[in-house]
Amino acid sequence: TDRAFVTADYISRVDFFNLPMRKQNPQYNLLFMPTPAGWPDGPQKNAYTQFLENGIMVTTTSKKIKEIMHYMDFFYSEEGKTLVSWGKAGETYKDDNGKKQFTGGYTDVSDMRKKTGLSTDGTYTWFDYDAHLSLSSPELQDAYEQAPKYDSEQQPRPAMTQE
Repeated sequence: TDRAFVTADYISRVDFFNLPMRKQNPQYNLLFMPTPAGWPDGPQKNAYTQFLENGIMVTTTSKKIKEIMHYMDFFYSEEGKTLVSWGKAGETYKDDNGKKQFTGGYTDVSDMRKKTGLSTDGTYTWFDYDAHLSLSSPELQDAYEQAPKYDSEQQPRPAMTQE
């Protein structure tokens, strides 16, 4: 409707909304908004930053646990991090004096994901966010810089056992 818009969503949605909306209205500008305080001088904290609740698992009934863990270990190497973040040198990115740049002419991260399969669920564990930021608008880059200021300190989750 080209009026006000507020959402609690993934930070990458800044470009998700800005890019298509600017085709209709070049002045459209969804920006990161710091978390409001609940009372004067109250804490300003992003939701759900106290703990992480995700991961990749291997079934205990697999006959290839050793091979799978070898594969998973690769994701924690520098080579694995670069591969899952940027793809292959000379194919999906180039290295220009130590600064990587995508070469596929991708319009945004979503476009890059669709065309390469990179950065889709379950395809990475350790990731170089500079890959995403290289395709992001100045507004989204600013949001990525601001948002951590409002994250809570991460806390260990209690084990859900009888003890």
